[in-house]
Amino acid sequence: MATLAANALITLDEFRDAIGIDASEAINEAKALLAINAASQEIEDYCCRKFIAPSSAIEEIFDGDRSKEYYVRHLRITETPTLYTLESDYTWDTLATTYEWGYDGDTGLIYLRDFVFWAGTRNWKVAYKYGWPRADVPDPVKRVAVQLTQRLIRLAEGREGEDSLSFGNTATTYNLAGHWTDGMKTAIQPYRRIAVG
Repeated sequence: MATLAANALITLDEFRDAIGIDASEAINEAKALLAINAASQEIEDYCCRKFIAPSSAIEEIFDGDRSKEYYVRHLRITETPTLYTLESDYTWDTLATTYEWGYDGDTGLIYLRDFVFWAGTRNWKVAYKYGWPRADVPDPVKRVAVQLTQRLIRLAEGREGEDSLSFGNTATTYNLAGHWTDGMKTAIQPYRRIAVG
C-alpha cells in the first residue's frame, strides 16, 4: 500500500479538498498517494531545494573562499544556526563569540561582518534547521503540488496527449505533453533556488 512520503508537500485530505472531492466520494488512494509523492519530488528537483522541515538540524560542510557570505543549500533557516571552524587538530570548534556574524533566514545567507571565511578545503561547517512543517508550506507551493498531482494522475490513466474530454455539457481540455505548465512555473519561481557551480 502506498504511503505519504516524508517530503510530501500536501496530504491526501488536502488534495481531496483542493479538487473538490468529498470525503464520502471514492478515490483511488494508492494512485493519489503515488502521484502526490512524485509531484512533491518533482517540485523539490525543479526548485533545487527541500521544503519539509527535518526533525533535527542538519550539518553542511563547505570550503572557505575568503568571501564574507555563504548560502546554505536548503531554505528557509528557521532557527539560529551554529557556525563551526575546523581546527588544526581536525576537530570542529564553534566560532568564537568575538567574531560577529549573522544570517538571513529567508534567503539562507550566512554573513560575516568583520572577517572572511578563511580559505581551506571543507574547513567550515554550519548546523541549521530549515523548511516548514507540512501544514505551513506556502500556498503557492501547495497549489502547484495539487495541480501537478492531478496531471500525473491523468498521465497514469493514459490520458497523455488527450486534447479534450467531454462529460455531458462540459468539456475539459488537457495539454499533458509537458505536464509542468507555464503558470505552475511562474507560481513556484519565487521558491526556486538556482544552483551555481
